[in-house]
Order: sequence, then structure tokens, then C-alpha cells
Amino acid sequence: MGSGHSKMSDAQSRLEMSYIQVTDLAAHLGTYLRYLRAQVTASSQRNALIRTSQAMQGKLLDLQESGEGTIAVSLNSEELALLKTLLKDIKPLFEQMPASPERERNLRSLLELQQLFTHTLRITLD
Repeated sequence: MGSGHSKMSDAQSRLEMSYIQVTDLAAHLGTYLRYLRAQVTASSQRNALIRTSQAMQGKLLDLQESGEGTIAVSLNSEELALLKTLLKDIKPLFEQMPASPERERNLRSLLELQQLFTHTLRITLD
């Protein structure tokens, strides 16, 4: 009985992100939250995604206050699952938008985040 106990569900993955990547991910989470609330039928799964998205967005906004440069982001298993779902669900939303510099920037940002997550966290979208 000591301080050495840990739960598998409490396992954290650590991700090094730039200030811009953290800002972009927080913005994408905001877009995803709007999509979930407006277009996804209410269910316990949707509600869980909303709660996790809100918590993660809050965490990212808090981390942004630490300043510019590289930011260490710790992600639990629920947040990792959310990232995978977000990347799969949000890309078509941006692709459906009319061509614009904002659309291209969002798609480029998603691609960069996807590459970061795939390389660092071994998240695959299949």
C-alpha cells in the first residue's frame, strides 16, 4: 500500500505541440462541438463526445496561457479516442465548405495535426 499504484485507464500519452497547433486544435474542437450539437442525434455517445470535447478544449485553452513555444499536452485514453473521431468527422465538414483561404488553412491544419498524431501517438484513422 503505497503511492506506486496506478490504473490503466489513467495512462497518459504525452504530445509535444507548438502553440499554433494547440490553438488550431482548440479551434477545431469548437467546430466539432458545434457540429455535434447541431447535426448529430442526441445519444449517450454524443453526450460523451461533447463532454470530452469540452474538457479537452478547456485543457488546451489553459495550456495556451503558458505562452508560445512548445507545449507538452498529456492525453488520456478518452481524449485519444476523441482525436481519432474528430479527425475522421471534421475533415468532410471542411471539404464541403466553399473554396476559400480559411477552408484551405483548416484543411492544411488538420493534415498537419493528423500527421503529428499518427507519427507521435500512432493513431490511425482506419
